[in-house]
Amino acid sequence: MRVEVRAKGLATVFIEVAEERVTVRELIAHAVREQVARDRAAVHRQFATPAEIAAMAAAGAVRPPATAAADPDTEVERALRAFERRGFVVFCGERAAESLDETVTVRAGEPVVFLRLVPLAGG
Repeated sequence: MRVEVRAKGLATVFIEVAEERVTVRELIAHAVREQVARDRAAVHRQFATPAEIAAMAAAGAVRPPATAAADPDTEVERALRAFERRGFVVFCGERAAESLDETVTVRAGEPVVFLRLVPLAGG
């Protein structure tokens, strides 16, 4: 099944999952690996598409792609640690995932949303 994954500041990616029921850990790993693959392709391309420019502008700055390609395994581990320390929340439908080992149901046409959490100043 093809699932849409959205995250502010990053391009929307589509991941393939074998079943509707998947752990949050697997969902994060699939999404991060797809984003790293997309970033690597952008580095080799040396230009940005109009959609990429619009996404970067919406995030606040249009920048050339990074020159060093990220390691997928390292980035997956970073993302898993960030989730565990509540750096971001994963929404499947209208429900927020609680733990990496939680099994969630993903449905075609219903995006998965990664939402970064930022502490408020002074509190």
